[in-house]
Amino acid sequence: MPILQKKELFLVEGKSAHNALSLAIDNKTQSVYAIQGKLANVEKRSHNALAENLECQQLLARLGGSFTQDYQVENLVCSHVLILMDPDIDGLHSSALVLSFLARYCKPLLAARLLSIVKPPMFKLSAVECKPTYAWTEEELQLLLSRSGNKDIEITRYKGVAQYSIDECHHHLLHAASRRAYLLS
Repeated sequence: MPILQKKELFLVEGKSAHNALSLAIDNKTQSVYAIQGKLANVEKRSHNALAENLECQQLLARLGGSFTQDYQVENLVCSHVLILMDPDIDGLHSSALVLSFLARYCKPLLAARLLSIVKPPMFKLSAVECKPTYAWTEEELQLLLSRSGNKDIEITRYKGVAQYSIDECHHHLLHAASRRAYLLS
């Protein structure tokens, strides 16, 4: 019987991000899990309230855990967990809520260095007959604009993961060598 390869698991916010990423992932090595709405804030809710929250239950179960036992990283059904939220303030807040939850209920995941945050680009700069360039921050955008001699640059501001093309998803979000991912520990 062949050994099943574990997959990277991308945690995204909402069905639209899930659907967009599902079109771009390599199903052999990657999977996507959509968190619906904002995850409960572990700093403001009791353990019992979190244990009764369906979204928290489902996320913990997806990561091989439960509220009834201490989390064991050996139960993780993927090779690595990547938080990938929208490149806006709302996405930053969602990332913080997910990270807080995982830090409290899946601490061995962090200790084993199996958790990363993927930072999607915020801006796409396009000019006629030029390959698009991307910026991840306002500062990076201003630097690219100041270095460009081209005055006819179209700037696209991404608000959600669902806005990226399949090729952009591959390159900037999914491909390990070209995405901006930050390992958490």
